[in-house]
Amino acid sequence: MNFKILFLLVSFTLHSQTRVISGKVIGQELIELPAIKIFDESNELIGETDFNGNFKIEIKTPIKKILFSGIGYQTETLEIIDNCDYIQIIVLYDWIIDFVSLKKAERIIKRDRKKLLPKLYAEAFRKEIFDISKDCWVNKNY
Repeated sequence: MNFKILFLLVSFTLHSQTRVISGKVIGQELIELPAIKIFDESNELIGETDFNGNFKIEIKTPIKKILFSGIGYQTETLEIIDNCDYIQIIVLYDWIIDFVSLKKAERIIKRDRKKLLPKLYAEAFRKEIFDISKDCWVNKNY
């Protein structure tokens, strides 16, 4: 009898330590992006987008951030909200700014992101590329 209770507790604990998150990744031209790599906080590859920019990953519960990275695109870091199981994200082209200091280049990129991303998200929702009822992540980078 005690063995059955212990087995149930262990299996429940193991089951509750993972979580499935799905979503969609598009580029700044508002088209789906295939082959965008998805990493956890320790830079371990945990998934990749399919041909239509969709993904489905299984993460361990203590993970609070995931990263989206693709060749020619800026890496996006997202904080995961506890009750959020669907992520919709826009990744921007990687920018290179020459002949300025690194600090100034970072300021320029951050300023341009703050201007560009809200407009792109509004456009994606307006064109129904993203589903507004499923929007639930937090991006601290813009």
